[in-house]
Amino acid sequence: MAGIHVGSKPRINGAMLGQNQGTVVCLLGIAHDPDNSGMSFKLKTCDDQIVTVKLQEPLQEYLQGLTEVHGEVQGREIKAQSYVVFPAEYSSSFDMKQYNKALNLIAQCPQYYKIASNES
Repeated sequence: MAGIHVGSKPRINGAMLGQNQGTVVCLLGIAHDPDNSGMSFKLKTCDDQIVTVKLQEPLQEYLQGLTEVHGEVQGREIKAQSYVVFPAEYSSSFDMKQYNKALNLIAQCPQYYKIASNES
């Protein structure tokens, strides 16, 4: 996908979308239900929320399973800049509940988990 944002992005869950409006983030979840045009799909986040991912160009592959999306939060949607689909064996063994706990811990203690910036 074109227009990839370089630099660190906060990792969030579905509940954190509201406080990250307009921010480029990293959102991990289970991809499903691509639309017929291939321009969007649904992502079930680690806190069991459903987020629509809007793409810049149509999908060239069938998308399902553990997927990491990098993009800008716009309401309850992510305008994707890029995404990574993990192999099926990762989808079945990845512990979403533990990942969600880690995200919440990072959010509760931001002084210990700094997000580096490449911008001057």
